[in-house]
Amino acid sequence: MKAKGLLIVSVICLLMGLTACAGGPEMPMELTVDGHTIVLGKTTMKEMTDLGYEVYVTGTPDTIKKDAKYVPFYYSLTKGVGNEMFVTVCVPWGGSADVSAEQASAPSEGIIKRVEVRTSTVEKVAASYNGEEIKELTFEKAIEWGAKQKEDASVKTYEIKAKDGFLKFESENTSGEDFHTFSVELKMDVFEKMQK
Repeated sequence: MKAKGLLIVSVICLLMGLTACAGGPEMPMELTVDGHTIVLGKTTMKEMTDLGYEVYVTGTPDTIKKDAKYVPFYYSLTKGVGNEMFVTVCVPWGGSADVSAEQASAPSEGIIKRVEVRTSTVEKVAASYNGEEIKELTFEKAIEWGAKQKEDASVKTYEIKAKDGFLKFESENTSGEDFHTFSVELKMDVFEKMQK
């Protein structure tokens, strides 16, 4: 009887472990740049402009799903050469095809959902993820953290599908073998829950 009880407890523990892993590994959904930690789903564009970053538009949404609650906009944040990052920010969507009101509010009220840095754009600033300097990251480190290579990517790419989002490690171009670009992105459902 005692062995049967231990077997049941073991099965329950195994199932709990599998359930916990189902969403992917726990990875931080934040990045530290210039001494400031950008927490995805919380940090606003106003916080970044208050730190002295200038905002430049890099893209607007092509399409928006009918049931979307938020609309994304794309920017670069810069303090000059060697201190630049790229962000996707989201603002609540009013439901209209005309997103000019949302676009007007995004540079100040937008909440950062994704951040990308390149080894060439953080040369003059300390930038780190999970205790590792971005300039020191490698594809080997990505693999150590559990990243898998994306065979269908146009450049050498490794990705981690984490519990709350995605991490991507990429080379600079099709002929490049060295790590160049790192991005961390929050899943939309996780982002939405954080806004409640």
